Amino acid sequence: MIERRELVCDSGGAGRCRGGLGRREIFRVPADAWGPSGPVSLGIQSGRFRLPPEGLAGGRPGARASFLVNGEPGDPYRLTRLAPGDVVTMDAAGGGGYGDPLERPVELVARDVAEGYVSLARAREDYGVAIDGASGAVDAAATAAERAARAGDN
Repeated sequence: MIERRELVCDSGGAGRCRGGLGRREIFRVPADAWGPSGPVSLGIQSGRFRLPPEGLAGGRPGARASFLVNGEPGDPYRLTRLAPGDVVTMDAAGGGGYGDPLERPVELVARDVAEGYVSLARAREDYGVAIDGASGAVDAAATAAERAARAGDN
């Protein structure tokens, strides 16, 4: 039974064009009268568990994929045996970013934060954009200072 499907915050690689977000699916093997009477075999086809999707032209890599069984790392390369009540969490990899993250327009970073695609911390770390957590407003002076300080590092 699928319990949740959602996009994974901070999974898209930072860039002038942010990489696409990975998707999380959480499902549980039913442990009631409607569930299986014994173990269930799960085989998945996915990739990017070892190496993240690369960024291009100065963009950063996206997040790697993950596969958890009952909160513990599972082996995505083998058949997995599940018992009734087991919970599987699969995160697809995020896409790599394209271009220098400091060139992403501030208003797009603010929108990414408002929509839950990028966290406040990563907005500042990756894009040099300071956003007030309570109001969601961009601190223009702090953002300009942050980006100016980093421009010399590139």
